[in-house]
Amino acid sequence: MTRLIILTLLLASVILTGCAGGPRPGDVSQPVGAQGTPAALPTAVSPTKIPPTNTLVMAAAWTATPIPSATPLPSETLALVVDVPDAETVTVVLKGDTLERVYTVRLLGITVPPNTPLEPWGRVAFQTVQKWLKGKVVRLVQDTTITNAAGELPRYVYVEDSLVNQKLLELGLAQTDFAPPDIKLKSQFDTIERRAKAKNAGLWGPDPTPTVIATIITPTMTTTVTITVTPALTNTPIVSGTPGG
Repeated sequence: MTRLIILTLLLASVILTGCAGGPRPGDVSQPVGAQGTPAALPTAVSPTKIPPTNTLVMAAAWTATPIPSATPLPSETLALVVDVPDAETVTVVLKGDTLERVYTVRLLGITVPPNTPLEPWGRVAFQTVQKWLKGKVVRLVQDTTITNAAGELPRYVYVEDSLVNQKLLELGLAQTDFAPPDIKLKSQFDTIERRAKAKNAGLWGPDPTPTVIATIITPTMTTTVTITVTPALTNTPIVSGTPGG
């Protein structure tokens, strides 16, 4: 009986010793400091402070500051015309961009004969647009399309308050050419084209020859340039003021 009691006491002592030991796996209680107070937990390292050991870590830890590559394309903006490739397109630098960043703008709503010996009015139109616009600050106004399939910006082009697209129609140097969805000024342009036809203006009349000279005053009202016009006109025509003025 005495031996059984001794064995029972020894077993109880072993069990109590195991319960008083260190934390077991899965024990989530806080560690205890030297004076019996809870010890502070280690501070977690912020993900943004992780030293970048490879590109994956760098991408996860740091977010690059976005830097615009060019001026956004607003529906209306100012631009500097740096070149006139033909009578339907101009090369521009948008306000806020560097001179190296250029766009091709297509004059919206019109088509112009090509600048070739077989298309004399095409040559006149090209010379006219070049003198009106090259080196000038213009205002570009979007209809609906931002960029067309060719990467061009279809726009209405203004010099001050004069709409160049419309002025070319008035002089008979262009024809209307609209395609949905960019048709806001179609009715207006169609009316102007009918008036030009009724007056036999430009390409609606005889072909021009180099024997008769007319002067066109540029929008700055300071320089005159010569173009060829039809000899059928009894008086030398003079178109003054700004395009559309």
